[in-house]
Amino acid sequence: MNTARRLPTYKARGAFTTLWRWLVEQHLWIGLCAVALVYATDQYALHIQEPLWSTEYFIAFTGAFIAYRSQELHTLWSEIFSPLHRSLLHVHAWILLKRYPSCMALIAITWAIFLIGIQRAMLYLPVVIVTALYLFPLHPSVFLRRIPFAKIFFISYCWMWTTATAPLALHGSPLWKAMLHPISWERFAFIFALTVPFDIRDMDEDARAGLKTLPNVLGLKVTRAIGIFAVCLWVLLHYVAINSTHYSSGTFLATLWTAVPTIGWIVWAHPDRSELYYTGYVDGTMILWVLLMAVFHNILD
Repeated sequence: MNTARRLPTYKARGAFTTLWRWLVEQHLWIGLCAVALVYATDQYALHIQEPLWSTEYFIAFTGAFIAYRSQELHTLWSEIFSPLHRSLLHVHAWILLKRYPSCMALIAITWAIFLIGIQRAMLYLPVVIVTALYLFPLHPSVFLRRIPFAKIFFISYCWMWTTATAPLALHGSPLWKAMLHPISWERFAFIFALTVPFDIRDMDEDARAGLKTLPNVLGLKVTRAIGIFAVCLWVLLHYVAINSTHYSSGTFLATLWTAVPTIGWIVWAHPDRSELYYTGYVDGTMILWVLLMAVFHNILD
């Protein structure tokens, strides 16, 4: 066997894996997932040719990036207001941005808001409020995470709003219609299903923190059954949405194909699984779905 010819292939594969792991670890992967879902709404549901460098995609990317790097903001907040870290206030701004990339993302998303216009940017306000209250409680008694089962529902809501409801409203649909549109609830069900494995991953940590999540209260079997039901609901709502959108037989077939690994992630989820299993593979299902839609849409439609 001539291994010399295989060497470039292995090197390329290794370079790709290294890049992918870096994207996952830096939370850039989750930003790309958000862009992919907005693209699915614009391109395949609404048939709108929105350039990938548009402000709409930029807000989705930076919003997800900031939300999933929230621990940085927690750390920065505590350092600024801690008497032991007052010297941080005298650190050069560029050093702060290097230490806390989410700060740079906050500046960037503020700039994007001015580009898109205050009135249109207000469409994202519900997500900003829910995310802020979920991550940064105003008071120990006002902490959304303490509400039973809140985590999975709030995460699903924020993704639904950012990747489906807001794009629908931005492109002409009245807000109340966008909120009730099958695309919004299809997206809610999809994200709900993908969040079930993360609830299973965090079940021990959540139990120690006193948080009531699906697996901690209902057990793993019932939680997995709920997750599989959410996958079935997602597929059904996608089929329903065909009548009122540009979804097609190609996008429906892509949804069916994506449902298979999604169910697999739910069934195989376990607290001992590696972090890459969740933040890499499970989150990556969003990108897989959009890639399959592109393939089947071009072949069948």
